[in-house]
Amino acid sequence: MIGSRSLAEALARASEEGRDVIVDLNSCVFIDSTGVAAIIFGARRLDARGRRLRLLIPEKGQPQRQLKLLGIADSPLACASREDALLDFRTQGQPEMQL
Repeated sequence: MIGSRSLAEALARASEEGRDVIVDLNSCVFIDSTGVAAIIFGARRLDARGRRLRLLIPEKGQPQRQLKLLGIADSPLACASREDALLDFRTQGQPEMQL
């Protein structure tokens, strides 16, 4: 389990290190606005450095409903699987960081 503050710190660290990031929410049972904000801000920060963030979103549950409602589940951030995210990252050839 990781809170929004820890997530924001990990995403900032990944940005500074020049890494792509996979955020796996499959074990997440709840996400609130601070968690969503950490993801969005982290994705923007990574993008500004030429890196990418990809989300693995559970098929059902509160996180899926929340991210679907906000349009994030249907955005380019969302990947169906870890393999899809890694394939996307390989186009730039940098190692990933999984949270």
